[in-house]
Amino acid sequence: MDSIVRLLWTVLVGWWFVVLWLATAVLLALLVIWYPLGLFMIANVWTVLTRKRPITEVIDDIYVLR
Repeated sequence: MDSIVRLLWTVLVGWWFVVLWLATAVLLALLVIWYPLGLFMIANVWTVLTRKRPITEVIDDIYVLR
């Protein structure tokens, strides 16, 4: 079920939302004060596009549960 939701998100919302996300990220990265936030947004483009958490977060959660 989660895969279907992520697929629908990517097709219906993700493709245009990621364009806005990247435009905002580049604008923030050009400003000196907001540079770290802009880089964070650029690093998380895949998460915004597919609503899938990065594998590093999943692994960290598994280690916390142990």
